[in-house]
This record gives sequence, structure tokens and C-alpha cells, in this order.
Amino acid sequence: VRDLSFAWPQGFSLSGCSCTLPEKGRIGICGPVGSGKSLLFDLIMRFEQPPPGSVYVRGQDVLGMPVAELRRTVGYALQSARLLSDSIRNNLVFGLGRTVSDEELYEVLDQAALAREVRKFPDGLDTVTGEKGMRLSGGQRQRLALARLFLRRSSILLLDDILSAVDQSTESRLVDVLFNGSAAIMVASHRHAVLERCDEVLLMQDGKILDRGPYDSLAARHRRFLISIEKDKAD
Repeated sequence: VRDLSFAWPQGFSLSGCSCTLPEKGRIGICGPVGSGKSLLFDLIMRFEQPPPGSVYVRGQDVLGMPVAELRRTVGYALQSARLLSDSIRNNLVFGLGRTVSDEELYEVLDQAALAREVRKFPDGLDTVTGEKGMRLSGGQRQRLALARLFLRRSSILLLDDILSAVDQSTESRLVDVLFNGSAAIMVASHRHAVLERCDEVLLMQDGKILDRGPYDSLAARHRRFLISIEKDKAD
């Protein structure tokens, strides 16, 4: 990301943001609501169109990449998981374009700490999630979205606060799975357990990168600011 600036008419914006995610690198992003974290991800994924010469994937301007290729290369999971009103199976394989065995589906569900719960459902993989997944808990929806991401085997993952609804034990397990994998990761989070595992953390405020560095050094310099972010998320 090179000197990325972008403004929505509604007032959300980014100004002069730059960062580099190396192969197998880990970048954390932390900031209050409205600081620009999700907008940054939307621009990388071309849900909004970034200015030319501002976002590159594997050395190529994303504006010059076919959208389908970009979204195969970069996997994106959001805090509010978007699920079909369909079975767990169909939510996992939607748009995948290849045949997948039940064994492989349970493998990614296990990686997402959801396999045991799905096996207990009377209909297993054929359990219907309900309208927008409302028959599942918030944590189950987030983990199902993660399993769907794992199934696609993207080499780059954008994770937007996707562990906010899971308990501490499950969070620890998922962090291990994510950070021990081979994909490069850019993760927006306020959780210490996540940010401490990152090579670099970007601290954002009002659409700008306020500071950057290892989480421990940021925590020392911005302790009150980070506490206020965590409190707002808890509320």
C-alpha cells in the first residue's frame, strides 16, 4: 500500500497510508471505530476502487488485476460473517468451483474450532444456518466464515476483527492456527493475543497511521489510547 488516500462522501477517509506485507508476514491493525481499518481492506479487495498506483498485490496494481484473480489470491473475512440462508456445507463450498469431500470440510471446520459442534448437530454438514446464519451463535458464524476461508487456501488473508465473538480458549487455538500457517496475514483487532503475534502493528486514528511498530513498543507509547479502544470494543 503506497500513500493511499481515499474519501467517502459520508466522511470516512484514509490519508497517506503506506505499509508492506511481506510473504508470510503478519501485520496487525488497531484503532477505534471509524479509524479506517475496514475501508483499507475494502480498497485492497476492490469493493471500493483505490486510486491508481496505491495498492499492489505481488507487485501488480490491483486495478490491473481481474477481480476474480484478486479475490482468489486474497481471502477476506469480516467480523459480521456473511452467510447464506442454507446448509453449513453450501456455505463452505459456495463459489469454490471444485468438488470437496466431507473429510476436507471437517478438516477446515476443525482448524476453525467448529468441527466438534457441527458433528453434534442432528444434520451435521447439512444443518441449515437460518436467515443470514441466525440459527448459529455469533462465535459459530465467525468460525464458519474462517473455515470457508481456510478451504480456499488463499496466500494472503485479510481478517477484520474476526475473533471478537469467541471465548479466550477458542481465540488462543485459532490464533495458533492462523499464525502457524503459510499465508501472509493482515489482521484488524484490538485483542492483545492477536496483536502480540504480529511482526508490525499499525495504530490508526481518523484515517491515518498514527504510529507503527511491535505491539509492546506501541503499548508503552500509547497505553491509554489502546485501553480506550479495548473498552469501546467491550462496550
